[in-house]
Amino acid sequence: MYPTYKDTEAMAPAPPDPADPSAYDDLLGQARDTVTAARTRTRQAVNAELVQTYWQIGKLLLSHEEQADRGDPDAPATDLVARLAADLKAAHPTQRGFSRRNLTHMRKLARTWPGRIAQRPVAQLPWGHITVLMDRLETRAELDFYATEAVQRGWSRAELDEAIHRHLHRAHGAIPLDLDVTLPEDSPAQTELAGDPFRLDFLRLDGCGDDARGGADEGRTPDGRGTGERGVDATPRP
Repeated sequence: MYPTYKDTEAMAPAPPDPADPSAYDDLLGQARDTVTAARTRTRQAVNAELVQTYWQIGKLLLSHEEQADRGDPDAPATDLVARLAADLKAAHPTQRGFSRRNLTHMRKLARTWPGRIAQRPVAQLPWGHITVLMDRLETRAELDFYATEAVQRGWSRAELDEAIHRHLHRAHGAIPLDLDVTLPEDSPAQTELAGDPFRLDFLRLDGCGDDARGGADEGRTPDGRGTGERGVDATPRP
């Protein structure tokens, strides 16, 4: 026999007593967790857009260079990367991501991953991690291996550099690329992503809104603890 409505009502747990301090503590904890999760998702989404933007600029550079190689009269013979870096920095003077060195990395990013990059593990990593990968590794297999491991394990940039130095891939052999990995929420990589200067500058491209003031809550760990004015390891490499 199925229970009646009154039976199920009697079996249901009593609502928390608003006067019980522990009930409010639970409410506060759940609300804070909700905010933290939303900020983490937003941070990751912005970082993915940053990587996608850098990849697209790299594709544009490669395409223009190919036209120049074919003798296209509209393609200038000057140093394309240096010229584009100077013009982008003039258009966005507060954005440090448009240095000549960084544009060279963008071109290498597009050459290394010629297909769509948005769904690949590397797109979840802070830009500093990605430049370490491209500076230290040569083959696509090694790049994909360390990018996947860095996402899955949530490595900091120093931990990624150390893993490459120890030739970690040799101990694992051939491991297929796992596209389903996700950067752990409370990982060192997430902490560095919070204070990543390239991501913060990317938000300030228009120089308006809260992000133009630096973001009062940026540079904090996912649980809300401060990590310094610009976050962990926030100084960009030259």
